[in-house]
Amino acid sequence: MKPSRRKTHSLILTIASIIAACMVIAVALFAAMGNYFVNEFRSYVLDNEMTETEIAINLFDNDIDTLMTMMYSALLDAENTSIRLRYANGELNSGYRSSVEKMRAILATMENVLDFANDVTIYFVSPQLSIASSTAGGYGDATAAWVEEQLRRGSPSIVPDGNRLVVSIGAISGLGKYPTDSIITSNISMLTLERYLEQFAPDADRAQYMLFIREGENLKPFASAGGPVAEAELMPFEAPAIAADGLTQVLETAEGSVLATWKESEHGPVLICQITPLSMLEDQVDVYRAIVVLICIAFAALIGLVGSALFFMIKRPLDRIQGTIAKVERGDFSARVAPTWSTEFQATFDHFNKMTARIRQLIAQEYELRLLNARAEIKQLQCQINPHFLYNSYFILRAMLTDEDYESAQEMADILGQYMRYITNPDAGFAALSDEARHSAQYMRIQQIRFGDRIEIRDEPCPEALRDLRVPRLILQPLIENAFEHGLKQKTENGIVWLHYRYEGDALSILVEDNGSATEETISHVQAMLANESAASACEGVALCNIARRLRMIYGEDGALSVSRSALGGFCAQIQIGGIVANGEQGADRR
Repeated sequence: MKPSRRKTHSLILTIASIIAACMVIAVALFAAMGNYFVNEFRSYVLDNEMTETEIAINLFDNDIDTLMTMMYSALLDAENTSIRLRYANGELNSGYRSSVEKMRAILATMENVLDFANDVTIYFVSPQLSIASSTAGGYGDATAAWVEEQLRRGSPSIVPDGNRLVVSIGAISGLGKYPTDSIITSNISMLTLERYLEQFAPDADRAQYMLFIREGENLKPFASAGGPVAEAELMPFEAPAIAADGLTQVLETAEGSVLATWKESEHGPVLICQITPLSMLEDQVDVYRAIVVLICIAFAALIGLVGSALFFMIKRPLDRIQGTIAKVERGDFSARVAPTWSTEFQATFDHFNKMTARIRQLIAQEYELRLLNARAEIKQLQCQINPHFLYNSYFILRAMLTDEDYESAQEMADILGQYMRYITNPDAGFAALSDEARHSAQYMRIQQIRFGDRIEIRDEPCPEALRDLRVPRLILQPLIENAFEHGLKQKTENGIVWLHYRYEGDALSILVEDNGSATEETISHVQAMLANESAASACEGVALCNIARRLRMIYGEDGALSVSRSALGGFCAQIQIGGIVANGEQGADRR
């Protein structure tokens, strides 16, 4: 009995010793891992500060690139040559005025579209002529000296001038006896830059963004947003040596130590610095450290309670699913967990595999939807800057003014303003059906003015109960545009465009019909293209295909686009949206 009792006690002690040893090892291991992860997290926090600064300067560079591209295009516009020659020869006739108005309109469009485009002006050296969105005419010697100074700086350039930055691009060439030295400039005010920086510093207590101008060996603060640190505490000071990947440094201020991350612009002497109190960054690390400590303690306790006997039964399937999760984290959503003997783990594996498959499907759908929306946005921009459409509209407006038909001119100007405001709206995705109908009516009115009595517009109002229904933006104009361009463009009289609605039960139909010359072959071809989803996805630039796929992606089986022979004898395009509940809430729910 005694030996047996001693063996029993020895076994218990052995098991206890093994468990205790496992717990000690586990605690030491988790402590080391916790310290490692804390250090990694600290590095991540510091790297994230630099990443945020890089994002800010990259967005700034992108906006400057867009601005310079449009400025250069405006500077080299053919109208400028005509304006300069006519002005130099004293030919200030209607042709000169027309060219000036066209160029002023281009500059006004730049100022309306781009945040950094302010007071955009073209200066010709000989003759001394300037053109802005609001004025055009000669300039004095003081301005001439300033223009020559900008030309000497080289092109392009960004230089401070008081409380603004001046972006300038010059062009030097020759044409006969008239030199064509010229520059185009745009002013970026300090207020504009502060508004730009505010988007990166929504929390004034956490981060501060400052924009600096390099002046020789010193840096001068130009704009600031957020943060408690006064500019006088940091600047001016000697400019730091900033590498291509940026600079991170710790600075001492009256508010305490701060972390400063620097990044320099590709376009000249402009730098952006993000300033964050070190105490806030250390607070993040402390919170993460506490979480790691709690996790270590929890795992050590779990190991002590479960024991070594259960360890291997659990470890193997856990390793299997963790390996798969790591693949999913790296973006491999095709990864699957292999089967296991455990019923409990297998059920989890099955759910995980189904979840990853569903995630992969949703990502594909979201990508396709974003791609289609991007194509729609590109189409909007193309319509916005379509020279034929703009020139025709401006020609009509000018003709009205020439005929002193000021009432019609005012109407045309109002409609154009509303039309441009809608298509340049940065909000993408959805709009109320009433807004879509109003935009389509404005577009049809412009086309009616263009075509005159050749075209009759039949625009029925949308159903009152569906005025607030959310629908994809710009799904009606392409259908109407298609009717004008492909159905009615060649008609010399009695053309008809008919926009009307059918609302029955829970389904809405929007129809655009014309009495054009569409053939059965054309209608059958479009029907076959819309019926074949793979063919529809490949028809780049075809508005009908884009609309059809957007409807399918958003509404599923409840959304469709079909075409048929119109009762008017021409082409009929029909948008169908089903599953609409009370007060037209379907669109908002599906979005």
